[in-house]
Amino acid sequence: MLANRTSFASILGDISARHREFGSTLPEGTLGSSSMALKFPTFVAEVKLDGERIMAHVKRGVVTMHTRNATWYSHLYSPVIGPALRRAIAYYDVDVILDGEVIAWDNYRKEIIPFGVNRSVAKLRRQYLQRRGGINRLDRNLHEDEEDVNIMSIASSSAFSQFNRATVKLEEKEDVDEPGSDCWLTFVVFDILYVGGPGAADLLSIAHSIHPGDSLHRGGSIIHLSGYQRKILLHNLIVPQENEVEIVDSVVIRSDGQCVHAEEYFSPSIPKEHGYHPSVLDSVGCILEGTVPNLNDIETQRTERRSDEQIELKRARSLEQLYEEVVEAKCREGIVFKDLAAPYVLGEVSRGYSYWWKLKDDYEKKGHASDIDTVVLGAYYATGMARSGLLNQFLVGCVDCESSDEVKFMTLCRISGGGTARKNLDKLLASTGFRAITSTEGVQYGKWFKSEEPPDFISKKSFQRSMSGDENGWKYGLKNKPDLYISPEDSFVLTINAGEVVSSDEMSAGVSLRFPRIARIRADCFEGGGKPASEVESVSSLHQMYFERHSQSREMSQLSQGSSVMSIPRESSQECRFLTPHQYSRKKRNAKKNAQGKRSQVEVRASAIPTGVTVESVALKGYTFTVLEGTYHLEDDCIDAEEAFEQGWLKEATSVRCRRDVINFICKHGGKCELTGHKETDFILGGKLEDARVANHCRAMDAVSIDDMNSTNKRGHHLRKIVEMGGILKWSWPFAVVHRFQKEHFALNDVSDFDSDHNSSPKRSIRDKRPDLMRPRRFDFLVTSKVSEELLRETEDAYGLHLWEESSAIDFKRAMDEVHRQKRKEEQESFKLGPKGQKKRNYNQFHERSLIPRIAPWQYRAFTSLDAHERWVFSGKKQKMWPYKLCEEDNKNKTNTTSHCFVVYPDIFGCDLGFEHEDKATIEANSGMRSKRWNLVSQSDELGMISSTLPLTRVMGAQVTPHLHDGVTHVLCNLRERDKLDWRPSISIKAFSNTDSGMLIHKRLLSFQENNTRDDIEKRTIILVTPRWIKTKWDEEE
Repeated sequence: MLANRTSFASILGDISARHREFGSTLPEGTLGSSSMALKFPTFVAEVKLDGERIMAHVKRGVVTMHTRNATWYSHLYSPVIGPALRRAIAYYDVDVILDGEVIAWDNYRKEIIPFGVNRSVAKLRRQYLQRRGGINRLDRNLHEDEEDVNIMSIASSSAFSQFNRATVKLEEKEDVDEPGSDCWLTFVVFDILYVGGPGAADLLSIAHSIHPGDSLHRGGSIIHLSGYQRKILLHNLIVPQENEVEIVDSVVIRSDGQCVHAEEYFSPSIPKEHGYHPSVLDSVGCILEGTVPNLNDIETQRTERRSDEQIELKRARSLEQLYEEVVEAKCREGIVFKDLAAPYVLGEVSRGYSYWWKLKDDYEKKGHASDIDTVVLGAYYATGMARSGLLNQFLVGCVDCESSDEVKFMTLCRISGGGTARKNLDKLLASTGFRAITSTEGVQYGKWFKSEEPPDFISKKSFQRSMSGDENGWKYGLKNKPDLYISPEDSFVLTINAGEVVSSDEMSAGVSLRFPRIARIRADCFEGGGKPASEVESVSSLHQMYFERHSQSREMSQLSQGSSVMSIPRESSQECRFLTPHQYSRKKRNAKKNAQGKRSQVEVRASAIPTGVTVESVALKGYTFTVLEGTYHLEDDCIDAEEAFEQGWLKEATSVRCRRDVINFICKHGGKCELTGHKETDFILGGKLEDARVANHCRAMDAVSIDDMNSTNKRGHHLRKIVEMGGILKWSWPFAVVHRFQKEHFALNDVSDFDSDHNSSPKRSIRDKRPDLMRPRRFDFLVTSKVSEELLRETEDAYGLHLWEESSAIDFKRAMDEVHRQKRKEEQESFKLGPKGQKKRNYNQFHERSLIPRIAPWQYRAFTSLDAHERWVFSGKKQKMWPYKLCEEDNKNKTNTTSHCFVVYPDIFGCDLGFEHEDKATIEANSGMRSKRWNLVSQSDELGMISSTLPLTRVMGAQVTPHLHDGVTHVLCNLRERDKLDWRPSISIKAFSNTDSGMLIHKRLLSFQENNTRDDIEKRTIILVTPRWIKTKWDEEE
């Protein structure tokens, strides 16, 4: 189970939200629907330890230990922790799985050793026990046999032996005789997941007698039980072994506001309340099952005539006292809050359930963005002399939580490795195979590689251009392009502390980290071990942090204008950082109301004119523009670029990269710019139709009504002004107008219009000399209003050609484009209407089919058009899946069929496997029509590795079919361990990466063999291959 972040203000609301929502779904009058257990959920607050998360398995006395990422550390940790753990559970003859943290204990100083030396301490302690013969036989040779490789992930013995040779020194004391005698590991347990063995029934019966509300089984997995049940089992099972095996320090915040130590609360000897164990009165499950029939009378006594808000205030003050004692006085890392009504959920999905929350001191004091795990995706070479040739800056990323099949990553920020010691940096890079260039040998990249485009593991989704995201991928500038990339599977994780999360248009996450610094390196070559890339921070959580930070900034700004509330000492009993749900919602509501009130006090029209712009002409003097936010650059192959080239203003237009450049141009020529449109605005300019601001104006103009036009409110004035202006103009329009104006006046050589030097721009503006130039034509608009359309019909034809003035070649090109556009629109409309009674179809599919001739793939046509001895003509060096080759025998050319035909089915169609018989699939392929089954492929599969390999598969001569029929020879899918595997009836489903689709494929292939749909089905071997195998086959030499 994984914990989510929380804060002082929201923790009580976070815990009660799910319970209150559940209570609202219960029928009115249901017993317990308004009980204290639902309104004020009981939870446990545990000390957060800065240790290593470990799962301990005890089976018949043998202790094995692994991380939650399935890395086994039994060889290191079990000899040290095993004996104490067996003593701790010795009262019951049980097999268990325990969840906890391993920390290092310094018995000489009576303190916890800081995080990162667990393996060093384990090594010293084990060596100490070996010298004294103190290692139990049960703790020897764990996970060292090759047989274990097939059933679990373990660290190799060679890696351990290399670790043992490393010289890791702890601070030695004068009166310590031997290293390892006064330091060892402590296993702090906080949950139990499994109970089995002969004594399981006795232990479970005790828990049932205390807390009968939930159903208990005879033994086995207990993750489905509530936190009440699991905690009762844990506290009644474990006999703490001082500084060796302990239960985490914790208190229970009850539904009536009481704060009780967990050891007392989960004990069977605690005094009963109203005839029941306290956990029964606090449990939602017990209440709803009717365990407490006289609930209303009991709760009347428990509330003691207090209101709901008073009870919540008592719970908040209990948390405040706990936080002051644990975090501020004892300097522990933080507190973990756990909902006792919740089951135990395994894996990353547990974050989505929000059963556990964590609150650390870092979250409030060391910056808003602290303890953020990121994965390294790329690196940059150092530019200084000290670290020349090394990779000294890293591009780090976060998880794209919306990627479905394969985990994809988004770029987050660049971070310097300058604060990392040189030896640690060398060690880190060496673990990835990187070797800097030397005088004797060149650079060795190892697992790093160069790429001109972002690799496949970087998500195609990007929040650079809008917070809603698009599928245009990461667009980086030259400074952000990494010198080298590394796959997340081969990379390492960096834990980062930063000042805050800020918005960014340079990183695909849409946000970045301000003042990032490396707090911890999570790699296998460092103490503490590595962390999977898939478990780093997600982009959604970073977005949430960003918006929360902005909300906090606004609140702090409001507080700073009033009395200095934050300076009041925390010792005051009236001041509490933990807010009740009612206080928190009221605080957010007031902050929003204050922010809206400040915005509505005055109407501010801030000028967007940049300071320091040198005015070169007064051509646009007297005109006011509004330039909308959006994308501003000139496409190379558009008609506007061709016009700019012919008229001579291409160079200036191509220098435009953003909205600011357009504003600078307008101001440079005497125009005026405003941030937002108003009654004095003459023209509105936009970048592209797809821009959010342009799209909003389009929708507003389309939906405008007569009532809107006649309205006297601000929106009505704004809409009326846009309609009167004609719509949104292209940003390039003022460039063309200014250039034409200057060109005309220089050609006339009118001295009166120029300054005395006769070489500067005209003194008079377009408004004075040629106001007709400022009347836009049809092609100058991005979006036109209905009013503008009516006016343009008076001077232009339906295709944009002027009725009286001469038209240029550019005008005719635009007119032809308009002809094609209108024709296509008419075809779409007529197609959608269709003949009476016919079903409507998609025009794009129809248009696409009408342009593509019906031709079957060449792999199929070769069998219908050519004899067997002629099919070698399709063979070549790369056609390694085409069975017909040309061989020379007795100086005569003959065709040699080297193997059977390759018929490949890609596993991208989900649960629908298509036709079972090859004949139907062949008829469909020979028809030349694209199978409708390709439309079933999801977007994630369409962009995945399997789909990207299909063109290569076809080029190599294989027949790719969307049906898993009885003629298929190869199934292209993702496998766990191997790239090629012969299918057989006894194959394990776990061989497939996706076991669900693997099960369907396996059943279909079994049915072929059982039904004998083909005579050769038993003789023919069906092979499972991965995309990597296809690429490897392509790269093989002939």
